[in-house]
Amino acid sequence: THGRGAFSLTDDAGNAAPALVLSKVSADVPVGPSSALQYTITVKNEGNADATDVVVSDPVPTHTSFASASDGGALIGNVVTWPAVDIAAGSSITRTLTVSVADALKNKVKSIVDDGYRADASGGFYTTGSPVVTPIAESYAVGVSPSTQTDGTKAGNSVDYLAHIRNLGANSDSYTMSSSGGTYTVSFLDDTCTSAITTTSSLAPGDTEDVCVRVDVPADASSGEVNSATVTATSVGDTAVSASATVKTIAVGADTDTLLVDGDGNIPDVQSYYTDALTAAGVSFNVWDLNTDSNIPLNYMEAFNNIVWFTGNVWPDPVVPYEAKLTDFLDGGGNLFMSGQDILDQSAGTHAFAHDYLHVDWDGSETQNDIFTNNINAVAGTLTDGLGSVPLDHTVLNAAYEDEITPINGAVTIFTDDASMANGLSYTDGYKVVFIVFPFEGYGTAVDKADLMSSVFTFFGP
Repeated sequence: THGRGAFSLTDDAGNAAPALVLSKVSADVPVGPSSALQYTITVKNEGNADATDVVVSDPVPTHTSFASASDGGALIGNVVTWPAVDIAAGSSITRTLTVSVADALKNKVKSIVDDGYRADASGGFYTTGSPVVTPIAESYAVGVSPSTQTDGTKAGNSVDYLAHIRNLGANSDSYTMSSSGGTYTVSFLDDTCTSAITTTSSLAPGDTEDVCVRVDVPADASSGEVNSATVTATSVGDTAVSASATVKTIAVGADTDTLLVDGDGNIPDVQSYYTDALTAAGVSFNVWDLNTDSNIPLNYMEAFNNIVWFTGNVWPDPVVPYEAKLTDFLDGGGNLFMSGQDILDQSAGTHAFAHDYLHVDWDGSETQNDIFTNNINAVAGTLTDGLGSVPLDHTVLNAAYEDEITPINGAVTIFTDDASMANGLSYTDGYKVVFIVFPFEGYGTAVDKADLMSSVFTFFGP
């Protein structure tokens, strides 16, 4: 079926006939007394023969008056009728009708209902449309979106957010911007984040304007400190009308250069293995848990020199949603230490990010996938020189899906498995990457993990 008044089926040409489908929508604009309300009518011929002399008609809705119609539509009595046209099989036509909502609406009138429109073709073929209900908007109303935004930057810097202000009222209006809550300084600028403003421009019903919200992070802010500010747009036409949203800003301490990204999905939660190793290695860091908030902001990522990213048991494609942001981070000169046992599984290893940034050749087959590994073996002359052969504890994740890799583009093998095949690499050229395809959390003892983490950060440098 294709909607009210039409259907299709396989039939021979001898029974060819038109079949009309009629639909209608009102413009996505708030309306009230004296507002212009525009409808768009679409007629499609779903049949296997042309529809001839198709006449579209639409009664003017109650509480409105005729304003205009496209394509020669004319008001006859209280019905707008368009001149007859032919519609070929599979083709469609559109017609628009604009009405004016009455200046004075009774309080009980909550919507405008358009019903009774139809399309008639020669041969007795016709169809009717379902009612279109358009609510009456408040005289003044406003929306601010998104409802919550989160980002962050280094202490002593500022971070910009874009707030989308939309006029949801039936009258044109402008909005005064203000903020409350939190301790960081908040200011407002135009959508280019260059010129200070206090009030938006005048917006017609349904129109939007972007306002730049700038949050200054104090130079003495503690690393990981979160400041929540409420951003409010207040109607100039009616100051009792307003809408708000929240911007959350995370401070990155001046001496904090590393972000730990927890992508393990808590199946199980292995974050402590990484925090303990970073602490033992003398690395200060912030933590972002993708299980709590999967939308990690790029600006926040770029506030750090180093990212440690782990995926635990998560599969398939645990890194794919973040490849674009990681690409930007590395292109900006950042350093990445990534650990996981299923990061490349299935087709993920064939993506451009794996090839061009992790520097792995992966054909997507099972040749290098899910290779059980007893011991992780360091490679002399690399950043793992002296770490020796370390057992892998599979009970940490209660799984054994380690991989083998083929380093490319100048990447260096830093670990091998039981078969002397590469399962870890490093790369340096504008940015630095350390990528291991076994779980760091299962790598030997706490001392072994701390030694490896120290080696990685020695490789990353100051």
